[in-house]
Amino acid sequence: MELSIAWQVWALGICALGGASLGLVYDAGRLIRGRFRIPGITPICDAAFWLYATVLAALIIMRVLDGEVRLFALIGLLLGLILYLLTLGPLVLKVGYAVIDGVLRVLRFIFRPFAMLGRAIGKFFKFCKKSAQKSRLNCKKSEKNFQAR
Repeated sequence: MELSIAWQVWALGICALGGASLGLVYDAGRLIRGRFRIPGITPICDAAFWLYATVLAALIIMRVLDGEVRLFALIGLLLGLILYLLTLGPLVLKVGYAVIDGVLRVLRFIFRPFAMLGRAIGKFFKFCKKSAQKSRLNCKKSEKNFQAR
């Protein structure tokens, strides 16, 4: 099957866009790992990235390349990924971190009164517990003094 140059350039462009989307998904994982220190999040992000990469490669091969694996398609994916990581990647990370930090600041501002109320309630219960323990000790001392008479 003879492929036209125009079709090959179009397919290369689609593959490059797919590679750029791989970079975007990779950066999303970096953002999640960078701002949310959750144990075990790295393997989950890695698995999500590789699942996306596998599905994307399969879709490109089946839909764009008619089921034929072509070297220029793999080069296009890598080229798109590298170009994204070198050009838009740093900007996306800066903006992503800024957005996450802004959302976290807003959430902290919203939930700060509830946190203060929770701390106040905790201090009140701690005070009540200490008072109850002191009262119990005083009662025992009073009981001993009363029995000694």
